[in-house]
Amino acid sequence: MGLRVIASRVMTMSAPLTWLARLWPAALLAGTAAAMLESSIADPFDPTLTGTARYGHNHEGALAQMLMWCACEFVVLEMLLAPGWSDRVWRATVALLLFAGWALFSLVMTMHQGSIVALHALWLIAVCGMVLATLIVRAVRGSPRAAARASRG
Repeated sequence: MGLRVIASRVMTMSAPLTWLARLWPAALLAGTAAAMLESSIADPFDPTLTGTARYGHNHEGALAQMLMWCACEFVVLEMLLAPGWSDRVWRATVALLLFAGWALFSLVMTMHQGSIVALHALWLIAVCGMVLATLIVRAVRGSPRAAARASRG
């Protein structure tokens, strides 16, 4: 299957892509929240651990903190990528740059943290991957060739 065939299929699948673009952030957030909850149950905060024995275990309030961060990031992501507002490439580019930088910072912060903080970093990496896919789709759909093909009918 050539690149032209894939691009033409992307152009004709606007309704499924719109639904996918609307649903993937919420589905990803729900999956991450479920994994964080499971991690919180499997490795709850243990106040008896001190010093280096705490490394790799969830800290007190980790679940609430990371869910709040994920919710705030979800709102920012929705504001930048909302398909109903604009399908412009620049919004996806800004989202990718913003979330890539934040993901790198979050990866640094996972050192000696529990799995809930690590799941937050993985959430951000997955968001970056999906935003990159969104950017590619928007760039292909917004190309001059695609516009000429759409005007021909």
